[in-house]
Amino acid sequence: MLVALLWITSAAFAWQEGTHKLIQSLAYKQLTPEALAFVEPLVGQPPALQWLNLDQQFYQRRIDPSARWERALDLNLMPKSDEAFDPQSHCANRDCLVAGVLSSYRVLEDASRSKAEHQRALLFFVVLTARLHQPLNAGFVVDEGGRLVVIPAAESDVNLRWIWEQGLYQQAGGDWQLLSANWRAPSDLPEFAGMQATDWLAESRTLAIEQVYLPSLNAKWPAIAGRYEDLWQRQVSLAAMRIAESINQLVAPTTTSQD
Repeated sequence: MLVALLWITSAAFAWQEGTHKLIQSLAYKQLTPEALAFVEPLVGQPPALQWLNLDQQFYQRRIDPSARWERALDLNLMPKSDEAFDPQSHCANRDCLVAGVLSSYRVLEDASRSKAEHQRALLFFVVLTARLHQPLNAGFVVDEGGRLVVIPAAESDVNLRWIWEQGLYQQAGGDWQLLSANWRAPSDLPEFAGMQATDWLAESRTLAIEQVYLPSLNAKWPAIAGRYEDLWQRQVSLAAMRIAESINQLVAPTTTSQD
C-alpha cells in the first residue's frame, strides 16, 4: 500500500522553513553588541532581514549539482546498535552534520580568513547548528532518520520525520514571527558551556532514541503532537541559545587581570 505523505520532503531533510526562521529570530535577539558588530557586515544590509534569510541561502547552495559536500552535511544518522558517535566510522570523510558545525566554527575563529570565507562559515554554522538540534538528524540509518516510520492519521498517513520537520511547527501555529514575539524558553535550559557540537550531537542521539522513537509506537497523528510539544520547544530554544552564545563567545572582549 502506498502511504500518502511517506515521501513528503524526501529531497530536503530540513527543519520546516518557519522553524529555521524561528530559531534564527530567537538567536538574533540574544547576540551581544560585539557579536552584532561581527555578524552584520557578513550578512549584509539590512542585517536583521539577511540574518533571517540564512537558511534560504544555505538551501539554495544545495541546489547546485556540485554542492555534494553541502548536501552530505544534512544528517548524522547511525546504525541502531551504535549509541555513541564515532568520527572514524560515522564521519570518516568529514561529510556529516557535526563536522560541518565544527569546521565552520573554526573558520569563524580564524581572523586570518577572508570575509568571503567568514560569510560562508557563518551561514553554515547557523543553519547546521539548528539542524543539529533536530533529534532525528541523529536517528537511525535503517529508517532514514524517521522517514520510513509510518504514523497513522485520520486522512493520509504521515511519517515521523515529517512530524518533526513540519508537523510540530504547524501544530504550534505555523507563524514564526508570532511565535518569536511570544516565545518563552523553558526555565531549566542548561547553561551554555562553550561550543561543544559533539556533545550536542550526543544529546540529540539520546533524545531520538528515548524521547522520539519510543513515544511514536502505536501513536497516531495529530494526537502524538502532545508527546513532543515540550521537547520541540526545548530544542528550538537550545538551538537559538547555543547559536547566539557561540558567536557571543567568539567575539567577547578579553579582559586582563590587574595585580
